Amino acid sequence: MDKLEQLCRELEHFETDKWAIDVILKHVTLCTHVDDPCTGTGILAQAAKDAGHKVTAADIHSWGYPGTRIEDYLMRKEKYKFSTTVLINPPFSYACDFVEKAFDLGAEQVLCFQRKAWRESRKRREFWRKYPPKRMYVCGERATCWRHDIPVDEDGNRYKLVEDKETGELVKKIMSNTPTPHAWFEFVKGNTDTPVEHIIYKDGGIV
Repeated sequence: MDKLEQLCRELEHFETDKWAIDVILKHVTLCTHVDDPCTGTGILAQAAKDAGHKVTAADIHSWGYPGTRIEDYLMRKEKYKFSTTVLINPPFSYACDFVEKAFDLGAEQVLCFQRKAWRESRKRREFWRKYPPKRMYVCGERATCWRHDIPVDEDGNRYKLVEDKETGELVKKIMSNTPTPHAWFEFVKGNTDTPVEHIIYKDGGIV
């Protein structure tokens, strides 16, 4: 395992499918100030900037996005000074911690992209009781979130190099889309309502 792969596995760095952020920004109103504490390569931060928001970009590791502040968000102490949306695709293992931290720091809204399975599990039962999402937006078409270290070819396909059994040479194998369902979870400060569930599609549609 090379160093980049090891780092991506340890930090659970999976990149958000671009269509998912583009579509959700058409349907959810964010605060003027947006904080992305899991910026990665900047897919969410840049989309929010392009939509006219004032964006703060941060991450525990530098993945190359310009202006990223390097910090461990879960250790941050500085409160938000303005009405802020925390826009995140955090590591699955720490997703609950990031939502709790955002509200501890005074966020008005958290828009979190996660595997749909996040809603499951007995151990997260108390979290969902304390922080019911205002709305859920399930991806009606697959949002494929690749780990950052998996390379992309000139045609935009993700691939891996495998050994040819006959020649022993390394050949490129195109990877198929992952079957994992994803969703956006919108949390709003003080919400106690039962979540409303929508479905979003690549063409911008919603039901």
